[in-house]
Amino acid sequence: KRRKLHNLVQELKGNIRVYVRVRPLAAHESGSCVNFPSPDEIRIQNEETGTKKTWQFNMVLNEKSTQTMLFDGIRDLVSSMLDGYNVCIFAYGQTGAGKTHSMQGTKEQPGIYTRTFNELFKVAQERKGWKIELKGALIEVYNEEIRDLLGDKSSSAKKQKLEIKQGKDGNHVPGLTIRTLTCPAEVEDMLTTGSESRSVACTDMNSHSSRSHLLVQIFGSIITPEGKVCSST
Repeated sequence: KRRKLHNLVQELKGNIRVYVRVRPLAAHESGSCVNFPSPDEIRIQNEETGTKKTWQFNMVLNEKSTQTMLFDGIRDLVSSMLDGYNVCIFAYGQTGAGKTHSMQGTKEQPGIYTRTFNELFKVAQERKGWKIELKGALIEVYNEEIRDLLGDKSSSAKKQKLEIKQGKDGNHVPGLTIRTLTCPAEVEDMLTTGSESRSVACTDMNSHSSRSHLLVQIFGSIITPEGKVCSST
């Protein structure tokens, strides 16, 4: 019953939500024209004309927001995955906006990737009598080509062209390397492997990363105490 109420609340909040996070000023930036009238509003002022415009979103995080505050805003969506719901967390913004920091983070300030897996492991342990299996895959889309960041690095494997296919269970990538994940250490190893594969793809890392897209896929296989079987991504 608690899980049903939890997911009902998520649906009432909206199946599609838009959060805005504003990064701190960089060293070369002299000042900000942004302020935050409320927790779900952002206002931008034209310094030359004095004109102000306000936008409203599901949540707005100012430049002082932490990685924890960001994840707290999506934590409930993450746990819904273990109830069989498909969830997508998508970061969008221009180069230098802070997407990598929010999603990947650092060892000291982990981002959404690491926190999501940790939350799933935590919830899975709390659900006594459930059988939950988590798997992961890393894909890079660059110049309209798909790269398997966990795949075989041999020359023959590199020549294999991966494509997105449609099946009865939705879109999938045949031949994609998928790892079974049982603990945070295995997640860290997977993310490190993917990061290393991505960084050697081009000598100019900034140019490469700004024109490529990273997809971290999580596959959940769930069997409830009543024997109900479901899957989610």
